[in-house]
Amino acid sequence: MCIVTVLNQGLRNGGGVGDVLRKPSKDEPLFAARVVYDLLFYFIVIIIVLNLIFGVIIDTFADLRSEKQKKEEILKTTCFICG
Repeated sequence: MCIVTVLNQGLRNGGGVGDVLRKPSKDEPLFAARVVYDLLFYFIVIIIVLNLIFGVIIDTFADLRSEKQKKEEILKTTCFICG
């Protein structure tokens, strides 16, 4: 459940999972670990994974555009009667 909560809250908030968790004090022993956790979540999930998803979407639209251009070229250059 922890992973689901982290992804759910982390992706819906603008600053990542750090917006949902309480603000740590610099005196806490796990302060450095918390900073690393927040930064890793931001870099791995927000930047890398979402850019991969956007890349797949953009690539799919480019393929669709290419197929459409090929079909239009065939319609312009091929005679329907004589083939």
